[in-house]
Amino acid sequence: MITQVLGAAVEVLDTVPDDVAARTPVVPAADGGLDRPFTPLEGMLCDLDTTEFPWTVQIEARVAGRLDVDAVRSAVVAALVRHPMGFARRAPHGPPDAAYRWEEAAGLDVDPVVEVVATSDADHAALRDLVLSSRICVDVAPLVRAWVMHRPDGDSLVLAVSHVLADGLGALRLLRSVAAALAGRDDGVDPVSLDEALRWVGPTTLIDRAVSLGGFALANPVQRTPVSRIAVAAGDASTSGAGAQVDGAGSAAGGADDVAEGRSGFRLHELVVDAAGLSSRRHADATTNDLLVAALHLAIEDHNADHATETDRIGVMMPVNLRPAPWRDEVVVNLASMATVSTGVAERETPGSLLDAVARQTRRVKRTGSPRALDVVLAGGGPLPVGLKRFLPMLLPLTGDRLVDTAVLSNLGRTDPVDFGPEVGPAVELWFSPPARMPLGVGIGAATLDDRLHLSFRSCGAQFDDAAARGFVETYRRALEFLG
Repeated sequence: MITQVLGAAVEVLDTVPDDVAARTPVVPAADGGLDRPFTPLEGMLCDLDTTEFPWTVQIEARVAGRLDVDAVRSAVVAALVRHPMGFARRAPHGPPDAAYRWEEAAGLDVDPVVEVVATSDADHAALRDLVLSSRICVDVAPLVRAWVMHRPDGDSLVLAVSHVLADGLGALRLLRSVAAALAGRDDGVDPVSLDEALRWVGPTTLIDRAVSLGGFALANPVQRTPVSRIAVAAGDASTSGAGAQVDGAGSAAGGADDVAEGRSGFRLHELVVDAAGLSSRRHADATTNDLLVAALHLAIEDHNADHATETDRIGVMMPVNLRPAPWRDEVVVNLASMATVSTGVAERETPGSLLDAVARQTRRVKRTGSPRALDVVLAGGGPLPVGLKRFLPMLLPLTGDRLVDTAVLSNLGRTDPVDFGPEVGPAVELWFSPPARMPLGVGIGAATLDDRLHLSFRSCGAQFDDAAARGFVETYRRALEFLG
């Protein structure tokens, strides 16, 4: 039953009208005059985004009450109107163009809201896997999908946001705007202008540029040998769950190959940790984020040992927020860079040596501010036209994947309550996951709400089958307890 339902949902997601550019907008947009080139990071993310590995950010809130789909639709529109990139889409382009450009759609090209019913947790998991496995077309506004999932013990609102549009904090900011609109209140903060936000993408002065590039090289060193990979354990490609229903789904752009049959796409598994208890047990010189990163290093080593795979160097990609402190949680756009936290076998010998190695590297990143140089590094591709740049990700295997880390861990940190109003209630769960693609087959997202640390494990179908994915979560849980 669930296979048939997922197949029907995939057909909805694959529907993109041929005449979309000529359609009358569903909802008119405010005239923001958006017309700017993609930043180098946005361009890279756009080229990484494929049907096989959709480059989306998931942010999900579960509430105690029931979500009304029409009210959610109105709230999503209000949230999109509020933010400068809400109606952004990629402008028409040709292979000789130097860069993609953003334009503002006249309104919604497609209805971004999809309503489904999950009669069990298994149904919810299967439907959410479909969300994560569905690509959002960057040529069709908005670059957001909002899934209203009705569940027996409280509904879930799942936002899937194209990573080309926004990072994890940007997706969370959009969720807050949706919640405020649904509650009938202003979200309290005027959006930061794009001009102001984009000033923080990269260093501006020559001296700042040189210092940042040097720091970036220290934070993301090119190693002589490639990182070890997480052992593949993908023998069972079955999809679990039964009895889900698609009540009503608006047109949505994107798609997923064979997701209904479970032969590709992503799986998501969850773990909840007592954040207060974790904080009180952590290593004296390490932050909670250091503990999460270190536990991932240890879990990868243990998983590989269980699968008779040697593990040498492990590199975990750690996104770093570039927003200044006054508006740390603002702006629906990409304002995150990256740093690699790397350990060797000797550094993983004891909990103390592992945490020392991780904390030393994260402190260096904070001290140097080196991630700001990422856009400068990506711009090093020079004046290559987009027709050639789009093939650059395909060349990564020729480098031995030396530029691709083992896994990614992205931490939104401690978040304020997300309140959807008296009729729906506040979020009682908050889940977030970053994208992943082979050979970096696992992405972990962390978000802390009310002293409960919610960990989401997004894994590629080519990396883990369902049993292996669950096993990896358990291995990580043990590693976290051991280090704590």
